[in-house]
Amino acid sequence: MFPDAIELGLLRHRDGSKSLGPVREDQSNAWVQAALQRDRLTVITPLPEPPDSQLIARFLGKVGLEVLAARVRYLEGGLDEIVDKPELDELRLFVRRGESSFPWPFHNRQLYPEDFVFPPDSVSEAYEMLHEFTLLFTDSQELYFVLAIFGVEYVINMGGPELDGYIKWLEGNNGKSPLYP
Repeated sequence: MFPDAIELGLLRHRDGSKSLGPVREDQSNAWVQAALQRDRLTVITPLPEPPDSQLIARFLGKVGLEVLAARVRYLEGGLDEIVDKPELDELRLFVRRGESSFPWPFHNRQLYPEDFVFPPDSVSEAYEMLHEFTLLFTDSQELYFVLAIFGVEYVINMGGPELDGYIKWLEGNNGKSPLYP
């Protein structure tokens, strides 16, 4: 079908530029020849399947429990409090075995582009944010885990499979992220 098919890779360089080239070094000459001799090149790009939403929810729940444990590990009885907390049992069961009486929803939205460079300030040089997280405890006594990965914010309720309290919190805070109070 494509006798001279060359597997290509897209590279992003530190200066922000991008380049396209062969994955295998021994195909460099063939790539250059193809680019020079043809009026048109065809690049076939596979589209990955989006991950299963419940797998993402389990990941968020797992990381949320780990963050909660890390926050209280130095408090006397803090870890015992988390282990013995019945309000977290449903999440623990879901994270470990994928068992839940309902699909466990999570909220996600784009906060900034994945390659966004935060400008320098008086404290730091310019930087990219790979991930950031926090715990949000609402006035309604609900605990949410908030995680941003490459600019995408994910939020999961650690007390049960519903997001109404978080949506209400967002509305009351003009849609601002809990990561940036």
